Amino acid sequence: MLQDSRLTTLRVEGERRAENICILNSTTGEYEPIDFEKTYTLASHNYLLLEQGGGASMFKEVKVISNDGMLDVELLEIYITDYLDGVIGQEYSQAQNRVNIVSDETVLGDANKDGVLNVRDCAYIAFMLAQSKGSELPAESDYNTDETIDVRDASAIAVFLALHSLKSE
Repeated sequence: MLQDSRLTTLRVEGERRAENICILNSTTGEYEPIDFEKTYTLASHNYLLLEQGGGASMFKEVKVISNDGMLDVELLEIYITDYLDGVIGQEYSQAQNRVNIVSDETVLGDANKDGVLNVRDCAYIAFMLAQSKGSELPAESDYNTDETIDVRDASAIAVFLALHSLKSE
């Protein structure tokens, strides 16, 4: 894959990195090899599907079946409230540090200024915004570079980290 300096995918080149992709057949409950002649329905979050975040330009022309207009963070809130009864399990009480992007240079998204891009930056942005202290966040917090520091930056960082976590597994 060809990527820019922010590791945004520009286009796929050369050998594919994903192999043996299987899709759950909802009728049989069995996983089956992907059929490249078949059309599939995909559920995703706004950043990836609607905004082509992280360079996901392959979704630019897709037909959107449903878009309720909710932000990713709102969906997460509903999940925690309705499905976890408002309780996030003990396994999430400490950062898991599965993905860390470390640099000696200024790191885009490094809201807490520790020189590392990780989930702590997402949490710090959310915390500062919840305290109405968004204006105190450093410029590096504007991860999606739209000149506004908001929950979309935290969401974009989380998506970036999740996608890179999948690459390393």
